[in-house]
Amino acid sequence: MRTPEDYQLHEINYVMEHFGHLMTEVERAARDAIMLFQGSQAHITFDTKLDENVANAARFALKDGAQVFRRRTTERILSTHRDQVYANACPKCGRLPATPKAKLCIWCSHTWFDGA
Repeated sequence: MRTPEDYQLHEINYVMEHFGHLMTEVERAARDAIMLFQGSQAHITFDTKLDENVANAARFALKDGAQVFRRRTTERILSTHRDQVYANACPKCGRLPATPKAKLCIWCSHTWFDGA
Protein backbone atom coordinates (compact mmCIF):
# COMPACT_ATOMS: atom_id res chain seq x y z
CA MET A 1 0.00 0.00 0.00
CA ARG A 2 1.33 3.39 -0.96
CA THR A 3 1.59 6.05 1.72
CA PRO A 4 1.48 9.86 1.61
CA GLU A 5 5.26 9.77 2.17
CA ASP A 6 5.61 7.58 -0.94
CA TYR A 7 3.71 10.17 -2.96
CA GLN A 8 5.78 13.05 -1.58
CA LEU A 9 8.99 11.25 -2.60
CA HIS A 10 7.48 10.45 -6.03
CA GLU A 11 6.50 14.10 -6.48
CA ILE A 12 10.03 15.27 -5.65
CA ASN A 13 11.63 12.76 -8.01
CA TYR A 14 9.09 13.54 -10.76
CA VAL A 15 9.69 17.29 -10.60
CA MET A 16 13.47 16.98 -10.35
CA GLU A 17 13.67 14.52 -13.26
CA HIS A 18 11.13 15.98 -15.68
CA PHE A 19 11.03 19.71 -14.89
CA GLY A 20 14.65 20.75 -14.48
CA HIS A 21 14.06 23.46 -17.08
CA LEU A 22 11.98 25.27 -14.41
CA MET A 23 14.93 25.41 -12.01
CA THR A 24 17.03 28.49 -11.49
CA GLU A 25 20.70 28.44 -12.51
CA VAL A 26 21.67 27.98 -8.86
CA GLU A 27 19.20 25.11 -8.39
CA ARG A 28 20.52 23.34 -11.50
CA ALA A 29 24.08 23.75 -10.23
CA ALA A 30 23.13 22.36 -6.82
CA ARG A 31 21.21 19.46 -8.41
CA ASP A 32 24.24 18.57 -10.54
CA ALA A 33 26.80 19.04 -7.76
CA ILE A 34 28.96 16.18 -6.66
CA MET A 35 28.87 15.68 -2.91
CA LEU A 36 31.70 13.69 -1.41
CA PHE A 37 31.65 12.75 2.25
CA GLN A 38 34.64 12.32 4.48
CA GLY A 39 33.31 11.29 7.85
CA SER A 40 30.60 13.81 8.69
CA GLN A 41 32.16 16.50 6.46
CA ALA A 42 30.62 17.07 3.01
CA HIS A 43 32.74 18.38 0.14
CA ILE A 44 30.81 19.85 -2.77
CA THR A 45 32.35 20.08 -6.23
CA PHE A 46 30.99 20.79 -9.69
CA ASP A 47 31.82 19.00 -12.92
CA THR A 48 31.42 22.19 -14.97
CA LYS A 49 32.97 25.62 -14.60
CA LEU A 50 30.53 27.90 -12.78
CA ASP A 51 30.53 31.55 -11.93
CA GLU A 52 31.86 31.78 -8.36
CA ASN A 53 28.64 33.45 -7.13
CA VAL A 54 26.53 30.62 -8.59
CA ALA A 55 28.84 27.99 -7.08
CA ASN A 56 28.69 29.64 -3.65
CA ALA A 57 24.90 29.97 -3.84
CA ALA A 58 24.62 26.29 -4.85
CA ARG A 59 26.81 25.25 -1.91
CA PHE A 60 24.60 27.33 0.38
CA ALA A 61 21.47 25.71 -1.09
CA LEU A 62 22.94 22.31 -0.18
CA LYS A 63 23.97 23.28 3.36
CA ASP A 64 21.11 21.24 4.91
CA GLY A 65 21.71 18.26 2.63
CA ALA A 66 20.62 17.08 -0.78
CA GLN A 67 17.21 15.78 0.32
CA VAL A 68 16.25 19.08 1.96
CA PHE A 69 17.44 20.93 -1.15
CA ARG A 70 15.38 18.64 -3.41
CA ARG A 71 12.25 19.13 -1.30
CA ARG A 72 12.65 22.92 -1.16
CA THR A 73 13.29 23.15 -4.90
CA THR A 74 10.25 21.00 -5.65
CA GLU A 75 8.08 23.16 -3.38
CA ARG A 76 9.30 26.32 -5.14
CA ILE A 77 8.69 24.89 -8.61
CA LEU A 78 5.21 23.68 -7.64
CA SER A 79 4.27 27.02 -6.10
CA THR A 80 5.59 28.98 -9.09
CA HIS A 81 4.80 26.64 -12.01
CA ARG A 82 2.05 24.30 -10.80
CA ASP A 83 0.08 24.65 -14.04
CA GLN A 84 3.07 23.39 -16.05
CA VAL A 85 3.96 20.50 -13.74
CA TYR A 86 0.44 19.18 -13.27
CA ALA A 87 -0.41 19.25 -16.96
CA ASN A 88 -0.71 15.44 -16.96
CA ALA A 89 -2.16 14.80 -13.51
CA CYS A 90 -4.62 11.92 -13.18
CA PRO A 91 -8.14 13.24 -13.89
CA LYS A 92 -9.56 10.94 -11.20
CA CYS A 93 -7.28 11.46 -8.18
CA GLY A 94 -5.17 14.47 -9.27
CA ARG A 95 -1.85 12.80 -8.56
CA LEU A 96 1.16 12.63 -10.84
CA PRO A 97 1.64 9.50 -12.98
CA ALA A 98 5.02 7.86 -13.53
CA THR A 99 6.03 10.22 -16.37
CA PRO A 100 4.61 13.38 -17.98
CA LYS A 101 3.32 11.35 -20.96
CA ALA A 102 1.83 8.47 -18.95
CA LYS A 103 -1.91 7.85 -19.17
CA LEU A 104 -2.09 5.28 -16.36
CA CYS A 105 -2.15 6.40 -12.75
CA ILE A 106 0.23 4.45 -10.52
CA TRP A 107 -1.79 5.61 -7.48
CA CYS A 108 -5.43 4.80 -8.30
CA SER A 109 -4.99 2.67 -11.48
CA HIS A 110 -7.23 4.98 -13.53
CA THR A 111 -6.44 5.18 -17.25
CA TRP A 112 -7.23 8.10 -19.52
CA PHE A 113 -6.18 6.93 -22.96
CA ASP A 114 -8.16 8.46 -25.82
CA GLY A 115 -11.36 6.49 -26.25
CA ALA A 116 -10.94 4.56 -22.99
